[in-house]
Amino acid sequence: AKTSYNKDVSPAKYDEIYNDILDNCNYLEDYYSKLYDEIFPYEYHKPHEILFLDYYSKLANTIGFCKKELDDWYLLVSGKKTQRVALLHNNLQVDHFIKGEDDYLISFDNARTDTPVFDLVNFFKKTYNTLANTISINSNTTSFIFVI
Repeated sequence: AKTSYNKDVSPAKYDEIYNDILDNCNYLEDYYSKLYDEIFPYEYHKPHEILFLDYYSKLANTIGFCKKELDDWYLLVSGKKTQRVALLHNNLQVDHFIKGEDDYLISFDNARTDTPVFDLVNFFKKTYNTLANTISINSNTTSFIFVI
């Protein structure tokens, strides 16, 4: 049985997604920039302010990375008229994988039809801390994970 298919999508949907994420990135960029400008001039800082100031450039670079990736994504999808959709589990967890003679995926209570990346992103969000402690992650992956 076929588990995925293409469905028609209007270009306005991609525009809406792009603008929504870009607005969020711009909001965060503006918020952190104002916070930096407010904290920086003081000669003595509280410990949480020092931590923020130390990591501000990494934060700013991560937001810039997100905006670049968003622009690259938009260039890829801006001309598309269809979108691949599939049955999503919509609640992937390690506990839902049953390993045996045959492998099973259980608990389809929250299943829906949508783009397959949602299952992966949500799974990764839930299991990131566990995975980060067991595998080595490079800086680009870390930036991407931070955004997710």
